[in-house]
Amino acid sequence: MPKWWCTNCQGEREHAAVHCHGACGNNCNHRCQSCGQETLANIFEPNTGDNRKDAIRQAVSQAQRKAQQTGAAGEIRVEMINGNASSSNYQCQVLVYNTHTKNYRVDYPL
Repeated sequence: MPKWWCTNCQGEREHAAVHCHGACGNNCNHRCQSCGQETLANIFEPNTGDNRKDAIRQAVSQAQRKAQQTGAAGEIRVEMINGNASSSNYQCQVLVYNTHTKNYRVDYPL
């Protein structure tokens, strides 16, 4: 089982997929094997086949974990690649997550 940062345990813990039988589009959440807390999104990196909603969901979860791991507050930046797998048009975008408001925006790098 993969290990990932658990915001509840405050440490690296093994996580197992929470199978929802395809309701999530095969982007299952994962549950900490120590405390049982579910993560916001699956623990793997977003890939270029993800749709925009999945890529944002993954980036938000990465920003939340990064804030928990490092103690950072304010705006957390996470790079993500978004695009259309059938047309091979991809672009790099930056998700900016605000730890105070729990909101995010998507920017384009300069």
